[in-house]
Amino acid sequence: MHKLRGVFAKVFVFGLFGLLILSFAVWGIGDVIRGGTSDPIVASVGDREISETEYRQAFNRAYSNLQQRFGGAFDGEMARSIGIPTQVLQQLVDRAVYDEKTTDLGMVVTDEQVREAIFNLPAFQNEAGRFDRLRYDQVLRNNQLSEAQFVASLRQDIAREQVQSALTSAAVAPDALAERLFLYSAERRVAEYLLISLVSMPETRAPEEEELAQFHQDYADSFRAPEYRSLTYLSLVPADFESEITVSEEELRQLYDTRLEELGEPERRELVQMLFDSQADAEAALEKLRAGQSFAAVAEEVTGSEPIELGEVTTNQLVPEVSEAAFAVAEGEVAGPVESPFGWHLINVMSIAPEYVPSFEEVRERLLDDARVDQAVENLIAIANQLDDTLAGGASLEEAADRLALEIRKVAAIDAEGNGEDGESAQGLPDQEMFLRTAFETEEGDESLLLETEEGGYFVIRVDGVTAPAVRPLDAVRDQVAELWTQQEREREAREKADGLAERLRAGETMEALADELETAALTTAPVTRTERDPQRTPSAELSAALFQAQLNDVVVSGSPLGPVVARLTEIVAPDPSSDAEALEEAREAATQALRADLGDLYVESLKAQYGVEVNEERIESIVVGY
Repeated sequence: MHKLRGVFAKVFVFGLFGLLILSFAVWGIGDVIRGGTSDPIVASVGDREISETEYRQAFNRAYSNLQQRFGGAFDGEMARSIGIPTQVLQQLVDRAVYDEKTTDLGMVVTDEQVREAIFNLPAFQNEAGRFDRLRYDQVLRNNQLSEAQFVASLRQDIAREQVQSALTSAAVAPDALAERLFLYSAERRVAEYLLISLVSMPETRAPEEEELAQFHQDYADSFRAPEYRSLTYLSLVPADFESEITVSEEELRQLYDTRLEELGEPERRELVQMLFDSQADAEAALEKLRAGQSFAAVAEEVTGSEPIELGEVTTNQLVPEVSEAAFAVAEGEVAGPVESPFGWHLINVMSIAPEYVPSFEEVRERLLDDARVDQAVENLIAIANQLDDTLAGGASLEEAADRLALEIRKVAAIDAEGNGEDGESAQGLPDQEMFLRTAFETEEGDESLLLETEEGGYFVIRVDGVTAPAVRPLDAVRDQVAELWTQQEREREAREKADGLAERLRAGETMEALADELETAALTTAPVTRTERDPQRTPSAELSAALFQAQLNDVVVSGSPLGPVVARLTEIVAPDPSSDAEALEEAREAATQALRADLGDLYVESLKAQYGVEVNEERIESIVVGY
């Protein structure tokens, strides 16, 4: 029996271990096989992998930066339309191929190199050009980076720059190329011209019905109505609840006592100081002050500079030791010497603005308004929670509004810009930008979530209907069609007139004779560049470009915002490289930078071919589709 029990015990133990091993296989190794616990890969470069987390963080930074620049109007669709997902991937791949190369080369970046790079980055420096730890932390926080991540990234950047520098630093644009670029960019041209003003053209005939109908058809997109949506929504704002709130006199008194410190103004003192390394130096300066010398004179004599101005400060704006001393003496007196972590101080009290404590009556209305707002916000949040629970329970907006005594609101038709079918902007919408974005992201028949606005309100929207974009019928836009037709007809007639004048100039008539005929004046451009667009120098950028396609004395016709322009090229001002060394050097530097960039791009492409690049497009699409 004893042996039999031993056999059973062994069987039990082996069975238990078998179950444990099986569980590890199913839950542990299985996850590895299925990829359940690993970070998915969006791309690989040689042996180096770019994870989904790495890509998502890079995309988030790029997306956030663009949103800060362009505001809430910038969304995921815009990011995709301008190729941000591809650009982010390209940057990560380019970095990865360089990292592979630096690894193969066995490159090492020291801690001292990293430290020097951080201290020299302008983004981390204060107004005095010195490294500022607070700015350093803020920049990393704004870019969603930990210090460890940034240092690791910077270390790789330094290694990459060393490889790039070794490759491209010897590439310099030859003198002949720099000179040609200088001659191309620095050349100036002058022309005399006549402006055929559109407002000077005679009245155009009225269009025929057939012409209007054809014009409406040809330019249908100009008369297309945008997508409209009909909406039902509930909106909660604190102001809706303020009228219901009463605040007792006792509550106001309690609020006054609680907030008295913030309602008043603390004592402020205008201070200047001298700062010393030792107590002996401070005592010596104090003796001179006691002997009758002025604070400014002693500072100049002892420290070699004017006193340090601290400005008008309160007690909590100074280190404790200095604050205690400076606020213990009368106006005009000197406090100290007193020691602080910065050294030994002598402080001169220039003036004192005494503490101001307002009476209850002075701030009563302010306290009443604040109390009403605070209570309104509390009531609003309570109602918002009830509304959220009611909607989550399956109630419609109408049912929720009825139960909670809320006002249901409707919008018959609104486009993505907030305009109705009459072209008038909708009024009274909560946080209009957020509201419209939500309305046009919600499917027809669906309700949005209950969303909080930046002003502390809430709203929920149901999209009742969607009217697709469509060309407005001619009868609905007849006036606009006629106006655009007339405008284009006038522009056509003005252009024909300009072309006729140009032919007469080419046949030998003078600009002055044509100007007299038109009862206007012949004008002259300033010397213009190929891309000149300053209206004080040229009537249009189009004319500037046209002049550089012409030969001397050629006649050209171009457009301008005021009407067509007839011009004759009268002068070509060729630049002299020897007279403008600075501009020539700028051209050489620009050409050199472009040459090095092209060389770097070619090198990156060769590294991609060497290491091989694989991209998981589906994984990338799944990341960016959520924006």
